[in-house]
Parts: sequence; structure tokens; C-alpha cells
Amino acid sequence: MREMFEAFAPQRCVSHGLLDGTRQAVTFDATTLFVDLAGFTPLTERLAGLGSRGTEELSRLLRRFFGAVTDVVLDRGGDPVAYGGDALTVVFDGPVASTAADAVRCAEAIQELARRTAGSTTVAGPVSLQARIGVARGPVTTAVARSARRSLPVHLGAGLDLAVAAEGVAAAGHVVVHPSASAGLDCPAQRPEPSPPTFVTAGADTKAALARFVHPLVSARLGVGGELLESHRTVTVAFVSFPPPDLRLLSSFLGAVEEMLEL
Repeated sequence: MREMFEAFAPQRCVSHGLLDGTRQAVTFDATTLFVDLAGFTPLTERLAGLGSRGTEELSRLLRRFFGAVTDVVLDRGGDPVAYGGDALTVVFDGPVASTAADAVRCAEAIQELARRTAGSTTVAGPVSLQARIGVARGPVTTAVARSARRSLPVHLGAGLDLAVAAEGVAAAGHVVVHPSASAGLDCPAQRPEPSPPTFVTAGADTKAALARFVHPLVSARLGVGGELLESHRTVTVAFVSFPPPDLRLLSSFLGAVEEMLEL
């Protein structure tokens, strides 16, 4: 069961003592990858208009594509820290000499998956899908905001911002490597940086801590051996943008927001 819940928590949170509050935050230089997909949103709208048949086909397509992308990321040592709509953020901890090449290979594999998926037939017509990807290098801070019942991973830092900036200038179907990461591709023999230390969560119910990353309904279903649920609903979304914040204030604020949403 612990391994099942670990799938919902970024590896940075599991490996560095952030589950039980032993550490408030960790900051390491990392190679980062940001993927933005174009094509899924209009397809979603077309399929959703076809009722249950369309939503079932959408679920099948999303499972197949994002499942394959996640496997590609994990196989190359990446940590998929955030999924948001049709975007994905990945962190590669470790020396730039190795992780920059891993990130670029990962980006190329994701582009190949997008090319294979594009043109797939659906009841709403063919899939039109292209990816823009940025790769960068810089500090990334990870923390966990907590409410009474839920935990929310928080990631911020220049490494993430630079990857987003690189993706912003990438043409559809292309990968842009920011200068901050290009040295790792040009100088593979440079002296490696020390790898981040690994911490073991001590004196805590790790299963319970990991379960806090999962919605209670999903957690309860997994706890009795059920499969993951899927739903397609019309919702109202609020998006809040922060200037570069103080991490303690941000964690406290997000924990308070989560607490309010639980009421």
C-alpha cells in the first residue's frame, strides 16, 4: 500500500524528510524540464460533447499517452513533480553533466510519443497533438504545505522559471535548451556535483503521510483494493499567481486555503 501511495507524491518529498515535517524545505540545483501540449484541449471539448462514449474514449487516450510519458520520465531518472492540465513539470536531481543529457533524451522521447499519438482516430475526429519543451538548470526548492487532512507539494525556484521561459520560445514539436543547462551537454567530463543526500522518514506513519497527498475518496477506494476513479465534469477553476514569495508564508497560505476548501 505504501508503494501505491508513493505514486502520488513527488520523489523529492519522499526522499528528503518532507513527509513528516522533519524538514520544512529542501533546495538543490536541478535540471528541469517543462512540457506544454497543444491539441488536447480542443479534443477534450469535442469528445465531451458526445456524451459517455466520447468521455470514455478521452479517458482511454489520456491514460495511454500520459502513462507512457510518465514511464519515459521515470526510466530516465526524472521526478514528475507537477501535472497541470496539458502541462508537465519534471525535475532531474543530480550533476548537470549527466542530468542535462537525460533531460534532453527524455524530451526527445516525449516528442516521439506526441508524434505517434497525433493522427490517432477518435469518434470526434483525428488527434492533433504537438509538444513544446524547455530544458533548464537552476535551484529548485520543494516544500509541503499542510492542512488538517491534506498535504500539498510546493515547488518553486529559478530552475523552474527558466524551463518555462525556454518552453515559451520553443516552436511546436521542438525542444529548447536554456543556456543554464547547455554546459551539461557541451562538457560531459566536468567534475560532478555532489548528489543530494537521501533522508529516511523516521518515527512517522509513512503510509498515512503519503495518503495525505491523495484525495480522501481516491485513498479510501485504493485502501479496499479498488481501481482509480475517473470523472469528467464541468467545473469552475480559480488560478492564482504569486510574485516570488517567502516559502514559509506560501506554505502557510496554501495550507490555510486547503483547510478552507475542506470545510
